[in-house]
Amino acid sequence: MYELSNGQQLYELPSFYSPHEPPNVLFLPGSRQFITIWGGPSSKKLQPSRHLALYDSRNGERLGEFLSRYGAAQPELSPDGRWLVAETWHTLGFQLWDVEKRQPLFKLHPKMPRWRWLAVDLLRFSPNGKWLVAANSKHGLLAAYEINP
Repeated sequence: MYELSNGQQLYELPSFYSPHEPPNVLFLPGSRQFITIWGGPSSKKLQPSRHLALYDSRNGERLGEFLSRYGAAQPELSPDGRWLVAETWHTLGFQLWDVEKRQPLFKLHPKMPRWRWLAVDLLRFSPNGKWLVAANSKHGLLAAYEINP
């Protein structure tokens, strides 16, 4: 992160290898925190580039992780910052987290006959955060889910 007024570097997050597109950076409402790929140390059981973390925008301090045995890619944040959704690492489904608790709520794969073994490659919340749409753009498939807390 850099100071816009003078170009001075404020801090740097750990680097990581990602075979996918560049990671999303999702700012929570108020912009004091953001979520992105976790670039921490790895082990056989934990590969940070497949998980997400919450950071303090002012100093880059990692405040917590969104861990999942399914991994995570291409995250999206609900407009109110309450929900975090991400494709599972192999993109056959998606997982939803409660951001405040940093706890997974559920993992799903769209249950439609034409969707069997196809990837979820796009996730979007409605502007009011009450609906989540999962899509497979190659085959033109959409699945909508109502979010009820």
